[in-house]
Amino acid sequence: MIRALAFAALAATASAAEPEIADHFRPFAFLAGSCWHGPYPDGQKIDSHCFKWFQRGRCVRDRNELIGSDPPYGGEATYFWDHARNGLAYIYWANDGGISQGSARVENGMLVFPDEIYRGPDGELRLKTEIRRTGPDSFERKVWVIGQDGAETPFSSATYTRQPLNW
Repeated sequence: MIRALAFAALAATASAAEPEIADHFRPFAFLAGSCWHGPYPDGQKIDSHCFKWFQRGRCVRDRNELIGSDPPYGGEATYFWDHARNGLAYIYWANDGGISQGSARVENGMLVFPDEIYRGPDGELRLKTEIRRTGPDSFERKVWVIGQDGAETPFSSATYTRQPLNW
């Protein structure tokens, strides 16, 4: 009986431990295990992202909710290593039926998502996003819309703060 309890305690400790993170996912390490809230540009809503490791540290899941939106908006992204492109990639499923896909990389200490293509009920949108860590519990996120001519037009900018993981 004591041996079984000791084994159960050891197994619980091992499963709660941080997964071994592949080098290409190190830039996500500060995000994982927390939620992050940033004010939406209209000042009425909060953009919430909750990041969690899964697949034993081989992927990152991001649940998104736009708190205060009507109708409710949210979705879920999975970040993964794309062996065919030899780089980080992601796919985002939105609750409005839209899907985004793109890549991620590190540039000048920032996470950069240079080539998002969102396809939804109202058409297609090309976006670029940068995430720059501004402190142990904050980051700045900037988003641009990419025009047909390649010109980048600012879309949103917000500072996000760390919140407890709630899922």
